[in-house]
Amino acid sequence: MKSRLLLWLVGAGLLAAPTPTMAESKDWDWVFVYVMSYDNNLEGCGPIILDGLYEGLQSERMAVTVLADFTDTDGLQRHTMRAGERDHEVLQSDNSASEEVLAEYLAWVAESHPAAHYALVFLDHGGDLDQMCLDEQPGDGSDKLWLSAEKVGPVLRDFREDCGGEVDLLFLQQCGRGSVDNLYNFQGTAEYVMASQTTVGAPNTYYSPTLRWLADNRDSDGQAIAERIMTDDQHYTNYVSVRGDALAELPERLDGLVEELVQVEDLQVSDKLKPCFGGWGYGSETNFDLLGWFGALYTDNQLETEGLEAFSSWVQEELVVTHRVQRRAERAARGWCGLALYVPQSPKVRGKYPEYPLNQDCRIDELMDRLYPAARR
Repeated sequence: MKSRLLLWLVGAGLLAAPTPTMAESKDWDWVFVYVMSYDNNLEGCGPIILDGLYEGLQSERMAVTVLADFTDTDGLQRHTMRAGERDHEVLQSDNSASEEVLAEYLAWVAESHPAAHYALVFLDHGGDLDQMCLDEQPGDGSDKLWLSAEKVGPVLRDFREDCGGEVDLLFLQQCGRGSVDNLYNFQGTAEYVMASQTTVGAPNTYYSPTLRWLADNRDSDGQAIAERIMTDDQHYTNYVSVRGDALAELPERLDGLVEELVQVEDLQVSDKLKPCFGGWGYGSETNFDLLGWFGALYTDNQLETEGLEAFSSWVQEELVVTHRVQRRAERAARGWCGLALYVPQSPKVRGKYPEYPLNQDCRIDELMDRLYPAARR
């Protein structure tokens, strides 16, 4: 009876509606959704990032959630933040390398934080082609230390379909995630996808200033936020933002180049290019700048460049929206286009990913077989 009376008084305008608690707040303008798998040597960056995110929240229409994993084995932490309020709870699972745990977290986000717009951000190390989010102590009886990019893609597409809002930006804030082989896993997950073709520093510096800027520019889209991050961050070499829907065109576009190249009888490959990620003491898996690598192939084999020029135009005008290089890193990234290509030149990795989505959907693996014939041993 008492609760009905309060509702009637509020409805009649005789009593002000109570201020909603965090759990009761609905219909946010923006929710930033972080996955912070720092059960490794990056743990010390965690508190800095959490504080930076909280300090940047100055709008009652914005919120941040963080699924955090540290080196303790007490369980994952699920943080929730809004302007002037922050809280966290400890979950039973300690496994941030589980796609099922990720899906449960995103389902919780969709239920507890319905929003018009979402930005998804994955922190932590990037490893080999299919490795993201290193969890050195996954618990739950698991020995799986990384999330699989191939398996995370469908989880994010399900979230985008079910969340009720728009996923404007997916930011893969991890080293070396800007290869087309990796990005193809995330087609359809967000309007824009942001990554780096090379190493990314930590803890990064954009959290507070970018959220403060968005509080005054809440009509911005994912691309505007990506560009703002590129402006506010200081701990990176280069970032690239691509159109999420254009990623679906990659197989057809790559096949145009492969068709020309595999017809060359004695196809030569340059050994003078510097990798942008991997190789050179950083692991046996090697990524090269996408346009630089294909450009070298065409030059070394003295091919007409009409097909390459058409592909380059599509990459630079239709796929890539923004490519930003830090001024201090201009020499290291000189001539790079912002995207990389996984090249299995080492015998240790030749033939490792024959069923990877991009390899399945186009003929790029056929080209690699020509260049590195030991790939099928």
